[in-house]
Amino acid sequence: MVRLELLGAGRVLLDNQIVAFPFDKRGALLAYLALQACPVQRSELSALFWLDTPELEARRNLRQLLHRISQLPIGACVPRDDSRSAAPLEFLGTCDLLEWRKAVAMRQSQALEVTPTVLTSWNLPEAPEFMAWLEGERHDTLRLWRALALETADQFLMRGQATKAIELLERVLDFEPLAEDALQLLLLASQQSQHLGRGLAAFEAFAGTLRQEVGLSPTTRTLELVSLLERVQVQPSVLERPIPERIIAPRFFGRDQELAALRQLLDNPETRLLTLTGFGGVGKTRLAKELCPDAIVIKLENVSQPSALLVALADGLGLRFAAHQDAKAQLLNHVRNLDTPILLDNYEQLLPETELIADLLETGARLIVTSREALDVPLEQIYTLHGLESRVAMDLFLERSKKQNPDLEPDWSAIEKIVQILDGMPLALELAATWTRTLSLSGLATALETDTDLLDWRRVFLGSWRRLSFELRQKFSTLAVCVGGFTSEAALALAGATLPDLAVLVRASLLKVEHGRFGMLKLIRQAALKNMPNPNAKTLHAEYYLHWLGSLETVLEQDPKTHLAVVGLEIENLRTAWDEAVLQQSSDLLGGACMAFSTYFDLRGLFFEARQRFLAAVPVVQSDPKAHALMLVRLAWAEFRLGLYPQVQKTLGMALGIYQTLGNQRGVAHCWYQLGNVDEALGKFKSANGHLKLALEVARAQADDTAMARILNTLGLIAFNQGHPKTAVEYHRESLELRRKTNQPRAMFIAQLNLGDAKKELLEFESARVLFGACLQLTQNIGDDFGQTLVLSQLADLDRREGQIQKAELGFGVSIERCQKMGHGYVEIIAWRGLALTLKDLGQLEKAKESALRSLAVAHALNVTPQTNLSLIVLIQLEQNMQNHTRAWQLSHLLLENRPSPPQKRLLKDILASLGEVKTKKLSAFEEIFPKSA
Repeated sequence: MVRLELLGAGRVLLDNQIVAFPFDKRGALLAYLALQACPVQRSELSALFWLDTPELEARRNLRQLLHRISQLPIGACVPRDDSRSAAPLEFLGTCDLLEWRKAVAMRQSQALEVTPTVLTSWNLPEAPEFMAWLEGERHDTLRLWRALALETADQFLMRGQATKAIELLERVLDFEPLAEDALQLLLLASQQSQHLGRGLAAFEAFAGTLRQEVGLSPTTRTLELVSLLERVQVQPSVLERPIPERIIAPRFFGRDQELAALRQLLDNPETRLLTLTGFGGVGKTRLAKELCPDAIVIKLENVSQPSALLVALADGLGLRFAAHQDAKAQLLNHVRNLDTPILLDNYEQLLPETELIADLLETGARLIVTSREALDVPLEQIYTLHGLESRVAMDLFLERSKKQNPDLEPDWSAIEKIVQILDGMPLALELAATWTRTLSLSGLATALETDTDLLDWRRVFLGSWRRLSFELRQKFSTLAVCVGGFTSEAALALAGATLPDLAVLVRASLLKVEHGRFGMLKLIRQAALKNMPNPNAKTLHAEYYLHWLGSLETVLEQDPKTHLAVVGLEIENLRTAWDEAVLQQSSDLLGGACMAFSTYFDLRGLFFEARQRFLAAVPVVQSDPKAHALMLVRLAWAEFRLGLYPQVQKTLGMALGIYQTLGNQRGVAHCWYQLGNVDEALGKFKSANGHLKLALEVARAQADDTAMARILNTLGLIAFNQGHPKTAVEYHRESLELRRKTNQPRAMFIAQLNLGDAKKELLEFESARVLFGACLQLTQNIGDDFGQTLVLSQLADLDRREGQIQKAELGFGVSIERCQKMGHGYVEIIAWRGLALTLKDLGQLEKAKESALRSLAVAHALNVTPQTNLSLIVLIQLEQNMQNHTRAWQLSHLLLENRPSPPQKRLLKDILASLGEVKTKKLSAFEEIFPKSA
């Protein structure tokens, strides 16, 4: 078995024995085939290594290269069939980089142990196309490793493992010294762990590199974190997190709102029976005593028979029964003369017996009852209690923990995590506090996250569990698989639980109802899953929710706003179902839900998550070509949104091959369309036009209005970027008309947005503003967060052009913030550049230059040539305004090497013509590049 190891310097293993790695085109071909993980067309390989060579010669070169590979000890890993020279080629072996990427997709922590470099120091100048591909693989590998590292470091922080977070983040900064988000997380971890020196040292290294290589200063957020770290270093006694405003009450915490509402009820003479319901440990008894401290308390935890209740009441009231008289009558006579309320604590075990309660009420007595279930008797006023508010719960936990461990130092992030896990349940918090004698706060949070049994909470749960029928227990344990609540329809489909069943569970405080949805506390959910797990529950859950999501595919396109909210309510169930389907290798479920999930992610701007989930699903659906191709297309879409263009081309190439094999022309055309989008973003307009015209031909032949509208839109973008806004207007108008026919609101928004952009370039500002206003209204109506970000950026640019500078500055700032949150770098480039021009108009040239550099940095990272050039032009203008003529000329040369478009050349010529004396020294050279006809 051949194993190709591409991580690091690169090596080959044959039957676990190291053999020589051919660091030439032979090794390059093996690496390329191994990472495709599917057969590769020979024409693709010819273009990869001999792009400018005539086709026949390139084929001959490839055959010779394959022959040379066959002479190697590992030659069998690329099977040859000379009688079928056109047959695709594939790699028969394993590859460490493919295995690593699967581990990353599954969020496996061991994936972080590798060094995220690919074939270090390998250079093949005679194959520039291959080297461009290899650079993309190197970049993508580091990006994936970095994303997982930041996510894992954040989890370490949440668990109170700050030192582990620091070690991991220092590795990130070793590989990527300008990763400011990693630095910010490291500063937080340093503060939490008191490793202050490591945080400050990392900042000094980062700031020096940033200043030397880019000429920028750290962001305000980074400087604020450093300032906080320095203050902590000066005053080591300061807590890592400020103590929130405290509610000083040594014996009772919080419940201000509950007490106010309950006192209002008690002040009403008609309230004769007040029942406090809620799950065990929620604090019913303590609240009842605080509410009415003078009440006569009758403890019923050991009372289970009505006759015993009579005796318990008599004992609590100080009544001694006279012989030969009816005991119940004596009790009622005694109560009739009583002005003090009676508190009956823990009544649930006496249910459904309530006859004595009714008799007591007849005497005029006032009763307060605590019970997990309501009594369901006349005159009963029910008040349901839930967990403590977060801040109060944290105070309670810390106060109880201090009693167990007086030297305990607060770790507020760990305390907050503990409170979240325990849902603010007072009894659970008190039980957890006892463990602070032996566990650190972060260690306790980690332990509780995986197992709440250390609180002996199961005993509390069983008090309610045993009151259920066997059938209802089964239904409840099945419903415990749901995350984030569920509807009555889901309960019926998953567990056969009817509305009467759900009512029983609500009455027993095992379920809660909020806004028409049912849910359960985390503690109850964990206990239910452990007490009687249904082995088929997870499978049923995945099938129900992914089938449900798949049924929304069409309506999500046609009526996004209505269904976005519905999907948002079920998003945790859907994520859980998707992960289970990946685990169960369920190709049908994943393929059916893929498109609707993709639409939801797009509307919400969740591009990082989309890529992670589709990456995890791709290996599962490989046995189903149709589902495999669809998943690859949606993965490519997510990668396109994130600006991973080399990866998009590779992913689409795989999908295209599958669609061609299936004879699916519509799928083939869609891949061509997507490839055209990538080429347009990269400024490869000739290639883009070629792909798009092939796609348009298929779309017209099939009378596919939706596909034609998309293609025409991208053709309009190409015309716009080539300096033909009038042609762009025509394309976008035709696209808009087609989209109106298909009744897809979001598609109409995109056409209107691009039409408005072209109108803006033609200085038809009023018309552009009307179009942008319609776009904003439309995106708000359908709940499209990403679309709103696009419109805000365009409106800000329009404000700038119309002289509304302050408004433009605010608009670009909002757009940048939203882009960074979503991870959409392409729009972020435009917003930074717009902000630079706005600040230039305000005369703030230094700030404008910083914004232009940020725009350029993002554009360079995404390798989008047109946007890089536009950002360079703004930077050249700023250097010119700041009298930095030499720097302006240096940047101009850089721009010329970057193959600017004709409009960009014309703009650059105007700039150079204004450079005065510098022009006379260099102009002749530029006149050759800029002919007068330009």
